[in-house]
Amino acid sequence: MKTFKRHNDELKRTMKSHLIDIEKDGVWDNDYDKFYHARLKRISKALNKFIITQEDVSNVSLDVYEDIEEPEIDAVE
Repeated sequence: MKTFKRHNDELKRTMKSHLIDIEKDGVWDNDYDKFYHARLKRISKALNKFIITQEDVSNVSLDVYEDIEEPEIDAVE
């Protein structure tokens, strides 16, 4: 990453667009666990913005339908 930093003045902004905080996520310390969990939280937060919440239906009784056998139709020749 240090090489990238020398050649990319926009590295911090670039990493942020990939949901990585280059200063806080353990990138410079080579701390993969810290990096992984921090990024996972950001990805989850970003995905949750697209989830449409719905009311809890766990206590609602649902209609039960039974399958019925339909007679086969002979082909017309």
